[in-house]
Amino acid sequence: MNFEIFTSEITRLIAEGNLAEVRKLAESFAEVNCSEYQVRLTQMVLCFVKHDFKPVDSLAIRLKEQLVKENSGFPEQNSIYSVIWLQAQLNLDRRERAATRAGYELFKKNIKALAQIDPELAEDIRCSKWPDLILVNMWQGLHLYDQKSRILMTMSQETQDDLDKLVKERAPIAFGSICSGQEICYCLKRPFKGIHGMERLHYVYEPDIGMSRAFLYLSDLSDEINQRNLVLLTGDHACRQGKKLLSTLRYPSPAVIVGNYALATKFFQDMDQYCDDLVPDDEGIENYYGSDEFHRRLIQIADGKIMPRILVVTCRWTTFLKYCASDFCRAFENLGCQTRYLIEENDVQNLTPAIYKKYLDEFRPDAVFMVSHARPTYPHLPKELPIIAYIQDKCGKILTLDDWRGSFEHKDFFVCLCPYLEDYMQNKQVPSNHTMILPLPVDENMYYPLEKTHPDREKFLADISFVKHGHPAVEGMFANFLKKIEQQLTDESARNLIIKLFTWLHQEATRNCDLRYYESDLLEQALRRIKGNPGPELIAFIEKYVATYYITIHSAAWRCYYLEAIANVGMDLALYGNDWHKHERLGKYARGPIDREKQLKSVYNFSKINLHISQSATMHQRLVECALSSGFMLVSNHDPARDGAPTRPYFEDGREIVFFDTAADLVEKCRYYLEHEVERLEIAQRFRQRALNSMTMRKGAAEVLDRWKDFLKRQLQAETVQVI
Repeated sequence: MNFEIFTSEITRLIAEGNLAEVRKLAESFAEVNCSEYQVRLTQMVLCFVKHDFKPVDSLAIRLKEQLVKENSGFPEQNSIYSVIWLQAQLNLDRRERAATRAGYELFKKNIKALAQIDPELAEDIRCSKWPDLILVNMWQGLHLYDQKSRILMTMSQETQDDLDKLVKERAPIAFGSICSGQEICYCLKRPFKGIHGMERLHYVYEPDIGMSRAFLYLSDLSDEINQRNLVLLTGDHACRQGKKLLSTLRYPSPAVIVGNYALATKFFQDMDQYCDDLVPDDEGIENYYGSDEFHRRLIQIADGKIMPRILVVTCRWTTFLKYCASDFCRAFENLGCQTRYLIEENDVQNLTPAIYKKYLDEFRPDAVFMVSHARPTYPHLPKELPIIAYIQDKCGKILTLDDWRGSFEHKDFFVCLCPYLEDYMQNKQVPSNHTMILPLPVDENMYYPLEKTHPDREKFLADISFVKHGHPAVEGMFANFLKKIEQQLTDESARNLIIKLFTWLHQEATRNCDLRYYESDLLEQALRRIKGNPGPELIAFIEKYVATYYITIHSAAWRCYYLEAIANVGMDLALYGNDWHKHERLGKYARGPIDREKQLKSVYNFSKINLHISQSATMHQRLVECALSSGFMLVSNHDPARDGAPTRPYFEDGREIVFFDTAADLVEKCRYYLEHEVERLEIAQRFRQRALNSMTMRKGAAEVLDRWKDFLKRQLQAETVQVI
C-alpha cells in the first residue's frame, strides 16, 4: 500500500468513526519502509486514535520545522493530518498547547513595541478580555479557531488572489476588522519596496479591542508597529488614534478597504471630515499671496531690508535630494533667514496637499526652495509665491515636460548645477534671465580635516577608497534588466527583436570600457541597428530603456571595470556603500554603508586616494566633500565638450585634482601618488583651499540669495512698468 492509498483509507475510516481499524492500519503501515515525513504523519495518526493528544501537537511542530528547513510543501489545510493536528489541540487544555506559549511570546514582543507608540492603548489591550476564540498552531503559522461556529479562521484563495494585486502597489490598505488576521499578516509579509525604502501603510480598524489582542498573538509585528507600517485603530481608542495620526496631514487615507467595507468606510469618512476642518481654506492663502502685504515684503527682500522666510521642501525617497536640501536649509538659517524644512518622517508617510496649505498658512514663506524639482511637481502652491529650484538632475517633470512655457511663474528662479543643465532648461523655453549656474556647495561644518589621532583613523585607513552603493556582478544585473523588458512586451516578435538588440548593445558598450560611451551614442547605435520601420511606439520604448540601461547597467559596468583593474594588481581597496558584498569579484573589498554626517569625512581624511568614477560627468558633490575634508581625489576624465557636469572650471587638473583616462592610467597614477606622499598632500591642500574659497554651503547659499534678490528686483520692476 502506498502512502496516498493509506491516507485515503484512514480519512474514510476516521469519517466513519472506526478508530480501531485506523489504529490497526497505521501500525501495519508504520512497519513498512517509509520516509521520515510519512513516519511522523503516521505517528500522529497513532497517537490521535489512542487519544494521546499532546504528542500529536509535538510531532506536528517538529515536522513543520523540518519542512521549513527543507523548504518543502506542507500538508493541505483540509487534509486528514491537518484535521488531526487541529482536533488534538482542541482536546488539550489551553496551557498544554504549544500555540499558547508561542503566541504569548509574540504578544509580549508586539505589546512592547505598541507601548513605545501608544502606552495607553497598549495597556488597555493587555487588560482586555480574550474573545471566544482558541489559538492554534497550523502549518502556515498560528491561527484563531472560532469555538461557536467550529471554524478555523483562514484566508480564502479568492482573497489571497485579490491581495496579490494590492500588494504590488504602495497605496495604503485599510482592513475593516481583524477578519481572520491572516489577511493582514499576508500583506505585511509582502511589503512594497520603492526607491530608498518607500513602503506601504496598513490601517486596521477593529472596534473590538479583544480581537485586537488576539491578533497580536498571531505573528511578530513589532517591526511593522515601530515603523508605522501597521496602525491599529481599535476599541474606544480608535477615534483618538485616528485623529492623532491623520491630523498630522502626513498620512493619506486608505485607497483600498479589505474586510468589513461599510464599517471601515464610515470610520475613515469621519476622520477625513475631522481633518478637513483642520486645513486652512484656499481662499485665505490666496488672499495673502495676492495681497499688498506680501507684495511689500517681496520689495523689502529685493531691496535687502529684510531676510526672506524660506520653506525648503524635499522628499526622503532620493537620498541626495534630501541631504542637499537640508544643507541649504541650515545655510539659509545661518544667513539670517527664517526656515522650515518639510520632509516625510518615515517610510510610509506621503505628504498630502493639505500639509503644504498648513505650512503656507502658519509660516507664510516668501519663497519655496527645492532640489531637482520645480513648480509642476507642486501645482497646489500659489502662483504669486516664488520658487527657487536647484536643478541638479533631470527628475520628474524636469525630464518629461518638453516645453516649460506655462509651467512656471515669472518670479520662479532656476539654479543650475552646470552649463549643460542651464542649456537644457533654456531649450525647454525657460528664459536665460531666470537661470544661474552654481556648482554644488558643501557644508563646511560637516566636512573638515581630522587629526591623525582621531578614533576613526584605524577603521577607515585605506590606500584607495570609493564611495557609492554597490550591486551584484553586472552580468546578473543585465539578466534582470532583460527580464523586465520581456515582461513589458507582449508581442513575441517585438520582444525577440528588443532582447537581441540590447544583448548586442551591452556587448558593444562593455567590450572596452576605456572608451567613453554616452547615452546619445548608445541610442544612436541602437536605432541604427534596427532594420525597416519600427514605428513610433517601439522607438519610444527603445529610447526609454536605453536611458535606463545607461543609468543602471552601463554605469555599473564602467565603475566595476576600473575598480577591478585596481583589485587585479593587488592594491588595498575599500568600497563603501550597500550591497558591495554581493559582487562576486569585488565583495571582499566591501566595508559596508557609512553615515554621511558622522563617518564620510573620515573616509576622505584617512584614504590616501579617493576615487570619483562617473560614466557621464566629472563634477559631483563628492569632489567638494573630499576637498573640504583635505582628501586627495582621482577623477575619471571626460572630453570637456561632452562632460555632463565639468570639473575644469572649478578645479585644475594636476594641481588640485588628478584625472585618469584608462584603467592602465588609473593603476599607474594610484601607484605614483601612493609612492609620492608629499606631492599628493600638496595637491590635497590646494584642493581644500579652492573649495574653501568658493564652494562652501554658506557661500553657495549666499550667492543663491543674492542672485535671486537681484532677479526678484528686476521682476518686480517689470511688474510696475506693466501696470503703468
